[in-house]
Amino acid sequence: MYVSIDGSDTLIGKINDLVVSGGYGDANSLKGTFNFDNLCVSLENGYRSQSYTEALTYIPDDNLEKYLIDINVDDIMDDYILTSNAINVSNFSPDAEDKWVDGGSIDFYDFDSRFLNRLNNLAGIEALPNLTEINLRGHKLDSINISKNKSLITFYANFNSFKNLNTSGNENLENFAIDNNTVVPKLDFSNNNSLVSLAIPNIPAGGSIGGGENSYIDISNLISLEFLDIPSCNFTSVDLSNNIELIELRASFNKLEKIDLKNNNKLKKLYLAGNNLTEIEIQNLVDLEEMFIYSNQLKKLDLTKNIKLQSLHIHGNKLEGVFDVSMIENLKELEIERNPSLTCLKVSQDQLDNNVSSWKIDSNLNVVLNCN
Repeated sequence: MYVSIDGSDTLIGKINDLVVSGGYGDANSLKGTFNFDNLCVSLENGYRSQSYTEALTYIPDDNLEKYLIDINVDDIMDDYILTSNAINVSNFSPDAEDKWVDGGSIDFYDFDSRFLNRLNNLAGIEALPNLTEINLRGHKLDSINISKNKSLITFYANFNSFKNLNTSGNENLENFAIDNNTVVPKLDFSNNNSLVSLAIPNIPAGGSIGGGENSYIDISNLISLEFLDIPSCNFTSVDLSNNIELIELRASFNKLEKIDLKNNNKLKKLYLAGNNLTEIEIQNLVDLEEMFIYSNQLKKLDLTKNIKLQSLHIHGNKLEGVFDVSMIENLKELEIERNPSLTCLKVSQDQLDNNVSSWKIDSNLNVVLNCN
């Protein structure tokens, strides 16, 4: 490196073997051999030109920069983008190539083998302040700073390794999903009152969800929530008392022994399979259309008010005596096998003529119009 006096062509010395540690914005030392004849050399703290900082944003992840080139935000691989080019980007969806196929040799949960072109570092995403959607499926991310993305509405980041996700600055967030995260992340939705859809399946958090200090996450403030997806999370209790707009609940394969749905009158789809429920009250769920509650401990279930049901999966319970579905005119799907103490299934004439043949029923179960 040659050094001259500013504004002059006069050479005053050289710096040989120059090494700068870190990258732009992160440099912390400068090393080299200083050769300045007849001059005393002293070093002062360096600084960055403000205009240069505003013009460029550092992008350390090569796969991220390749994506930004693909969407015409960048042009060459040099670890930087023009900040002005990123202002109007609204959708951020860098794909990690998924090699998994059903029945193939790659394990579903072996993410290192399953996904290619994975992102490891999202530094630089703060330069995209107008993002409304982020989709980061299949990458290798354990942290992300989305505090500058104030316009964010949808955040999907399935198959990652997030330890912490801070959404406190995303007050417009409506959709959030981190399916199959490899660790149990810290989550706080206290500032996300606009959430409509929340999905955290297959994250073995344990404990409870809903409200209170001991809850894994408190959702009592999410009164606009319509979709909640929490299967295989090892939850022992769920408090949905404030989530009165809920339309679909997916909470199968947890450790629930009871659930209170008396405030959730708008539910249309209910998935509670593989829990430890011994009873459930659904008389208020008059709009219910789908119910998956197989592999529990239910001895009875009153469907008198649930006449809109189209699909009912209640196999593998402990139903006793008579089970009446005759009032449900549009019941297209029924699975009721493996209820050994069930003696009679009461149906309507229309069901007997049109539906029973496609239902899954134990061969020794009495299916009649009138169970005496």
